[in-house]
Amino acid sequence: MTKPRLLFLLRHAKSSWESPDLIDHDRPLTKRGIMAAGLMGREMVEREWVPDYVICSTSTRTRETLALWRHASGFNPEVSYSRDLYHASAGELFEIVVNIPDKHDKIMLVGHNPGMEQMAMQLCANLGDEPAKEMMEKFPTAALAMFEIPNKSWAQTEPGTAKLANYITPRKLMSEKELAEI
Repeated sequence: MTKPRLLFLLRHAKSSWESPDLIDHDRPLTKRGIMAAGLMGREMVEREWVPDYVICSTSTRTRETLALWRHASGFNPEVSYSRDLYHASAGELFEIVVNIPDKHDKIMLVGHNPGMEQMAMQLCANLGDEPAKEMMEKFPTAALAMFEIPNKSWAQTEPGTAKLANYITPRKLMSEKELAEI
């Protein structure tokens, strides 16, 4: 049997609303967001989850999330930045995935809600499992959903065809001390 392809959906980390002069696309990460992005990168190292290709929204907060994730993880996958991920709907995200070259087996999208959460829900074939129940409850900033895609080609990716293999959030990974500091 062929190993499944892996799709990681990473929502950007917590961003700031402090500067009313900034347009939404240009909002930076908060201190909490900076910590969470690094935490998710380190966790992916520990779990040996290594994407070989990343597509990231062009917004400041997603680019910062990815930069901090890369620094913390030490991973250096091929990266593309696409404005198409900025506030993309689930349907638009599916369109991006089905057009990914099959030379990539493990991809990660770094994007925004509500599209990321909606795509995760639509993709998931095992909604009754515990990780899926947690994911349905909330898909917070810096949340990561890892899906196993059983297809030979990304072009065959459709709603309800993937197994949610794991779902993690920064809050689940933080110590009590770290939680008290945010």
